[in-house]
Amino acid sequence: MKIIKTILYYALFLLPIVLQSQEVPPIQIFSPQDYGAEDQNWAISQAKKGFIYVANNEGLLEYDGAKWNLHNSPNEGILRSVRVVGDKIYTGGYRDFGYWMKNSFGELQYTSLAQSEKFIVKEDEEFWGIIDIEGYVLFQSFERIYIYNTTENNFKIIDSDFRINKIFKVDQGIYFQKIGKGIYKIERGEEVLHVPSDQLLDTEVINMFHIKDGLLIQSKERGFYTYINQKIERWSTASDSILSTVSIYSSARLKNGSFILGTISNGILHLDAEGKVLRSIDQSRGLSNNTVLSVNEDSYENVWLGLDNGINVLNLDSPYRVYKDKQGVLGTVYTSTKTEDYLYLGTNQGLFF
Repeated sequence: MKIIKTILYYALFLLPIVLQSQEVPPIQIFSPQDYGAEDQNWAISQAKKGFIYVANNEGLLEYDGAKWNLHNSPNEGILRSVRVVGDKIYTGGYRDFGYWMKNSFGELQYTSLAQSEKFIVKEDEEFWGIIDIEGYVLFQSFERIYIYNTTENNFKIIDSDFRINKIFKVDQGIYFQKIGKGIYKIERGEEVLHVPSDQLLDTEVINMFHIKDGLLIQSKERGFYTYINQKIERWSTASDSILSTVSIYSSARLKNGSFILGTISNGILHLDAEGKVLRSIDQSRGLSNNTVLSVNEDSYENVWLGLDNGINVLNLDSPYRVYKDKQGVLGTVYTSTKTEDYLYLGTNQGLFF
């Protein structure tokens, strides 16, 4: 009887444990100590030569693929936006915007465009968005949009009594939302109401994308909407139940048509072109931080994430996947074997599949 009990004991001990997990693509992590600047990274852009530029709390970060360089903000203010246009790197921050160019020694030098006698930047005004289109560069604050003619070196200013959160480029059109008023389109330098506020139900717009015959509008907390033939309709997707529980701050549509949504306190959601959740990645699964301030896909189809603390890079096309065991459930793996349907792992914590 004692022998039977011993056999049953070891048999039960060796029963495999189902390991509920999500494998994630490889994540390259850059901490503030790695890039030598402050925690928050508000915007990311890439130059033609592959250099990555990041708007950081301390200034402009430059990454050449091997090392980081910090270029301090000229007025020691936070940089909120960055956009590479040709050989110029445009940035916007606290009460200032302008561009950086490399001199004959390869060093970046800054020229302010905001220090103009023709207009006065408002008190405490910050520049959160930069868009370029056909010889123009637009700088967006919460109160204004400054339209810079790069050829004639002059400005036109659109003032707003209502808050402007973000500015969007869809195909060759420029759009922005006035909270409580609707979505406007800039035509010949003038704002034209495009989607009235009553159709949006006071929804805060985070991003806008092109779709056949219209626009795809992404909201902060209510998922997606389509705008076709002057009519707003909810875009029902398999991710609606998840999107209603998170707050989206940043996003991008990737070259393959899928979407990366950066949330406040919940990491990222990766949706396919039809809106189905492909993966959810947060700090417990490998990110450095759960608040994603900016998203950018580089020319190699890596996804750069500017976080509330650090910078992460996702290699979505990697043939490898990584399982993060931050809670120590899996333990140390000593042996493994793969069958047609399962991968078995023998660890110092037990047998898993």
